[in-house]
Amino acid sequence: MTWRRMEPAIRLAVCLGLLALLWHYADGPGVVDQLGGMDARYALAALAVTVPQVAVSAWRWHFTASRLGLKLPYRRAFGEYYLATFLNQVLPGGMAGDAARAWRHGRKSTTGFGAAARVVILERTSGQIALFAVVLAAAVFEPDAFAAMMSAVGPWGGGLVAIVALIALAVRKSRWRDHLGVFLADFRHVFSGRSGGVQLLLSLFVVATYLMVYGLAARSIGVELSTGTLMTVVPVILFSMVVPVSISGWGVREAVAAAFASSAGLTPGMAVAISVAYGLIVLVSSLPGLFVLLAVRSADEADTLATSGR
Repeated sequence: MTWRRMEPAIRLAVCLGLLALLWHYADGPGVVDQLGGMDARYALAALAVTVPQVAVSAWRWHFTASRLGLKLPYRRAFGEYYLATFLNQVLPGGMAGDAARAWRHGRKSTTGFGAAARVVILERTSGQIALFAVVLAAAVFEPDAFAAMMSAVGPWGGGLVAIVALIALAVRKSRWRDHLGVFLADFRHVFSGRSGGVQLLLSLFVVATYLMVYGLAARSIGVELSTGTLMTVVPVILFSMVVPVSISGWGVREAVAAAFASSAGLTPGMAVAISVAYGLIVLVSSLPGLFVLLAVRSADEADTLATSGR
């Protein structure tokens, strides 16, 4: 059996395995009790925040594409972003939706998939840069919280260095090395001068909405996170979701939340409950993408019928 066929099962196993371990480590029944008392008012407020989050993220994608000379109408970008968000939630890996929107954009672009993929990568990179900028800002404005977070990072530092080293080695040995020069040229074009300033502002807004949704998810189960925690620990938890070893970050996100619980002044159970509440809110917020998917399938079927009838 090939890796491609085994991959979804492995990701599901990782997801369920981590959640099973956390059930015992973080008092699973207690987590369920906390989630059962979720305050709908805060959950609905969090869902409301996700709408401008997607709107601005889609604009960032539209803006990035325009900087590289690719046509991407904003209305289409908005719908495709919701579709990608939904696919990221339900397909293994957590990034399948981004790959799909790159493919769909490239399919309708004269520049092809490569340029469309670089646009998506750069747009997502912009968000990660802003996420790290928030953490660095915490070193100035929330030094105690930053120090607590860094002390929690310590035991994981060796593993992070090893992962980065393996990625660097893989890039060096793979065909992606051939595309690195093109990517860096695009990076400089997108992130230099006025364009870079626009990217930073858009991404800081998007990051702020992510942190707000996480904070509201915590409030929905009766926990109030400090500003320091939102600026230091939460970005690390959110970043862990891009590690493609589970389904939409489930299990990995909760494990990282539990690992950093003490630096946030929480018990592991509380940290896991907040992470699960956040995951459920994000899943519900992605459901408009399901309607986009149904519309896209109907349009594709109509195109197929029209083509076959010629």
